[in-house]
Amino acid sequence: MRVRLTFIVVQSVKNLHFSNPRHFQIFFTDDSQIPYGYMSTKDEHETLREISDKYFHTDFDWMDKKVFGFRRLNQEECEVVYGAYVPEILGSNKSGFFMPDCNLKKYNIEMDVYYEELLSRRSRGF
Repeated sequence: MRVRLTFIVVQSVKNLHFSNPRHFQIFFTDDSQIPYGYMSTKDEHETLREISDKYFHTDFDWMDKKVFGFRRLNQEECEVVYGAYVPEILGSNKSGFFMPDCNLKKYNIEMDVYYEELLSRRSRGF
């Protein structure tokens, strides 16, 4: 069975009030996807590190990562969803972009409903 690791990174924009819909922004790859990778010869930690290193300049060990969810996608594949909340750091991403969820429809970005549910269940406090 293949194991897909999805890494949802949400940044908090500190100069915006907590109630502002743009206060929390979700990271998307250049092709408007949540970053993911597949475990192969490396363990979970190393696979997540590869995903992080591909998209971010920040130190992987600095990010406070948590398991957000687990699901079976089909007979051959399951998914473990990790997430991290980070403060806004200008220039922290190598590629991709952060976007508030209130702008997703405006830019025709579709996020899996499962990820939306996971994010809505998590505390967004720091």
